[in-house]
Amino acid sequence: MREEETFAFIEENVMESKKPKRQFVAGAKRVIWYGLIFGTIAGSTFAIVTTFVSSWLGRGQEPERIALSTTVQPKVSNIPKETKEPNKSELITDEKKLEGIQNIYSLIGKQAKKTNRSLVGISAIQEGGEGVTPLVTNTISGVIVAKTKKAVMILTRYSSIKNIQKMTITFMGQYITTGNLYNYDGRANLAIVKVAVSEMTETALRNIEVVDFGDAEYLERGEMVYVVGQPDGVIGSMEFGYITRESSVLSMEDYQVNIYGISINYHNNGYGVVCNMNGKCLGILDSKYNEGDTTIFVGIDRLRLILENLLNQKKQVYVGINGRGITDEYLEQFNHQSGLYVTDVTVGSPAYEAGIQVGDVIHEINGEKVDGMVKFFECIQNYRPKETIKVTLDRENSNGKKEIILDVKLQERK
Repeated sequence: MREEETFAFIEENVMESKKPKRQFVAGAKRVIWYGLIFGTIAGSTFAIVTTFVSSWLGRGQEPERIALSTTVQPKVSNIPKETKEPNKSELITDEKKLEGIQNIYSLIGKQAKKTNRSLVGISAIQEGGEGVTPLVTNTISGVIVAKTKKAVMILTRYSSIKNIQKMTITFMGQYITTGNLYNYDGRANLAIVKVAVSEMTETALRNIEVVDFGDAEYLERGEMVYVVGQPDGVIGSMEFGYITRESSVLSMEDYQVNIYGISINYHNNGYGVVCNMNGKCLGILDSKYNEGDTTIFVGIDRLRLILENLLNQKKQVYVGINGRGITDEYLEQFNHQSGLYVTDVTVGSPAYEAGIQVGDVIHEINGEKVDGMVKFFECIQNYRPKETIKVTLDRENSNGKKEIILDVKLQERK
């Protein structure tokens, strides 16, 4: 009985103490906290020391090279071209692009065919002796620039038919007749060939067309053009390209023209009509004006004055100077008076005989203001050969600028 009680007494008093557990948890928290503090201090110290040591050890080394960022190109698929499955949408897009390009070529070709109705082939013939077959000395293209009740007028290159009186003209590659030299201007290398209407068939007259002239004055780089005639030296050829160089001035005796660069192949016998995409003639391509390997054509705007004189057989007067208009930057040098600065005087010309010199600044002709070569040309066209005009000019010498009035007796341009 006592043993049971003793056992029971012992069981009631053997209990688990909570104090050691609380002490363990508190101790663990302190260890973690101290660890965090110590780790932070140690890490900061290590970083500072590392930076200092790296800086000290790195003295005298090359600075880090800074490179510009480069876009990484996508990797090319390793699938062979013949086995790679094409994207159908891409094929459709490419086909549309090719179709668009082909349409452009087709439109240019159609427009060129229309222009061909204004073109002719000219064969200059040299007569042989009795029983000798006439020899064809040269073949050149031409363009119909006017048609009257009695004649068809054709513009061509003067140097190709120089001193030739009898010519065979082929219209549209099939209608053949004869023509003769009507008028010319050697300085611009222009000639007018006349074909009598009475020498042509009604079919030919009905199908040919006079070329339609456009405006080249405001042409800009990049504008598309095409050339028909013989741009590659062969009659009936056609090329197309774009304007590579905007208008610049080319001075010639008593006049000046505008020239343009064009992106077609250079040929030393190239000749033809330059047209825009509407088929309007913008100028004449003549290898005479080519600069190095650059193909040049002359704008029709400045050629109109000469062409109209040739067509109307108006006698053109001759003075014999080259020059340029004085730009704004030089106006102050000439007391703000605009004029024509003389750059060259042809020996034996009316200007030379009258005493005009290189460096003179012409600013009046018979009281009419002159500010450049175009205006100068327009002024002298109002007079006839053998007439005398008064040219007012400024001349610089050791004593300063002096105004001079010279009498110039005009001659006929041959």
